Order: sequence, then structure tokens, then C-alpha cells
Amino acid sequence: MNISRRSMLSAAGGAFAALNTADIASAQSRNLADKAILNVGIVGCGPYSHCVSYGKVMLGMDGKRKHQTTMKATHVWGDDYSKNYAGKLWESGSAQKSLAARSPEYIADNSEALQVRDYHDMLGKIDAAMIMDFDRSAELAEPFLAAGVPVFVNRPYALSMQDGAKILADAAKTGTAVFTGSLTPWVFEARKTAAAVDREKLTAFHADGLTASFSRYVPHALEYIYNIVGPGVKRVRLSGWDGSAGLDPSHLPPLMIELEYQPRGGADFPLRGTLLMREHCDHDWWFRGYHKDGEVVEGEVPAHDGIPAHVGDDHWRIPFLVMMADIFRTNKSPETGEDILHKLATLLAAHKSAMNGGRWVSLDEVGNHKLPTVITGHWTERV
Repeated sequence: MNISRRSMLSAAGGAFAALNTADIASAQSRNLADKAILNVGIVGCGPYSHCVSYGKVMLGMDGKRKHQTTMKATHVWGDDYSKNYAGKLWESGSAQKSLAARSPEYIADNSEALQVRDYHDMLGKIDAAMIMDFDRSAELAEPFLAAGVPVFVNRPYALSMQDGAKILADAAKTGTAVFTGSLTPWVFEARKTAAAVDREKLTAFHADGLTASFSRYVPHALEYIYNIVGPGVKRVRLSGWDGSAGLDPSHLPPLMIELEYQPRGGADFPLRGTLLMREHCDHDWWFRGYHKDGEVVEGEVPAHDGIPAHVGDDHWRIPFLVMMADIFRTNKSPETGEDILHKLATLLAAHKSAMNGGRWVSLDEVGNHKLPTVITGHWTERV
């Protein structure tokens, strides 16, 4: 057993048994294989969710074509999201305007989706659920997994390692697939870069990522890297941001995340990589890897700022949602439970580093650490 696996087992409190549900077919999934259009429930409309960007594609909102993904969002539920804001951003009223445009009331009024007051009311009426609020993801996913309803859990996956492990343990009880995370690893350019990298020959790498708040955008970049480099992170260090006393600024300062891995390909030194995150860059996600034979592998996911919305749909969202629909139908996730928890542990270690003066944090040290959920306007604001 390697050190990263021990780290995750420890941080998740041992709730890791029987988490790989990819090969188990539940009764729910057997009924979905030949269904033309899947009925999907959107569970959560909070500020970290993709209820609008994913939801509109499945709702026919804003004149979009319906059923482009063979899924239809038929039900929607949302919480009281005033708890996710503090300070000047909430006092200014801009947060309320943003939430009004993504509220379950707005979605229901502008589509055929039915708003429910209790997310349990979706049970028996939907084929799959999209869990959008990470601060309650374990709680929100539980009744659907218990009923054998496959779920997608939006990025970030969970508030803590304990919550993350609970979702997978609940899924294992009924043999139900869990798919989670960002779309960045699954777009064409990212997969092309991953195919060009020989992980055993990799000696170092650097990546760029676009950033806003920590819990929204850092997962995008770390998952992009994971798909290319793979598992094996031992420890993480974040510099450039002091953690804002546990709050999550709507825009972060430029920051650097260093990742140290177990040695690759028989090397006697660890693989090291850096991730620079900033608000504006020529590409959203960029990677350069260095093989031990001197070969350099480079790839990028083009910036989507300023492009027409339908191009973003066609290039990013629709292919990702089509893949998600296939996962729901087959009850087979491309991720193992170990993949999911490794990515979550890396994200938590990065935040714990920021909260502890930018020191190295190993995955063994993640413990009960939690991601930030309360958004403020600026990283220097103290509430």
C-alpha cells in the first residue's frame, strides 16, 4: 500500500471499504440502459454550483435546444444561500442579485422543471441526481444513493474527507455509481495532453490555471493536473494567499501551489510540479511536462472568455453532460473511490497549507480540515 493511499484511509476515518462501485449494476441502472431521455433532479443552486451553466443546457432556457444531452432536468431544489456570503459582498446586494438569477424559483419559472420544497420529494420521479452544493453533499446524496439513483456530485466534491468517504460508502451499499468533479479533465484538449504524457518518465511539470474563489476554481486546476499526472501526491504547499481567516474571497490573489509526488520510473527523487493560479491568462488551463529523456510535452485548454455561449456549450458542457448521461445509464463511473478521495485530499491539503503559513502539508495531515464555504469580496477583507 503506497503512502498516498494510507493518507486517504487515515483522513477518511477508515470508511474506504468496498468503494469501487464501477462494476456493480443496480436495479436502477438496469432500467436506464434503453431509456431515451433521462429525468434528472438538480439538488442545490448555491454559489459554488453549476445549476445554471449545466442546467440551462438540460432545461431549454434562453432559447437553447432541449435534450441535447439525452437528459432533461425535471426537478430542482435549493437552500437558503445567505449563509454562503459575508461582509461587503453581501451588504452591497450583488450576491443577492447573483443568487436570484440562479434560484430554484427562477429556474422553475423559466423552464418546465418543477421546484420542490424538500429534495426527498424527487425520489421516485427522477432517474439521476446532480448534487450541486458541496457543503452538504454527503447529506444531499444519501437518500438518492439509498434508492439506487446514480449521482453526479459537482466540484468540489465534499466539505471534508469524512463527508467524501460517506458518499462513497453509501454508494457501495446499493452498488450505485458516483461521478464527481470538474469538466476540465474531460475536454478534448486535456485528454490529448494526458495521452501524450508518459507518467513514468515525468520528472517535473508546471501548470497554469484560472482562479476566482478557492472552492470554485482550484478544484478545476487540480483535477486537470490529476487527469494528466495521475495519483501519488505526498504533500502540498500553497503560497501567495494567507487563507483569509477561513473565508473564501470571490477573487483570490495570484497564488502558487506546489505538489510533491512519490518518485516515478525508478527515480531516487520525488516528482515535483507547480501550479500558478491567477485571474487572467491567455488560456484557462495550460500544462508543460518534462520527461527524463528531455522531451517536453505541452498542452492547453483555450480560454472561453468572450466566446459565444453556444460555443462553450458545444465544446465543453454538452460533451461532458453526454458522458455523464452514459455513466448514469451504465452505472459505471470512470473514477474509482480512490481517485475521488485522492483529489479531495490534495485540495484540502492545499487549503490547510494556506491556513498554516504556507508550510508543506502531507496528505496524512488533512484530518478533519474543511474547505471554505463563506464568500467575501476581497482576500484582504476580515469579517
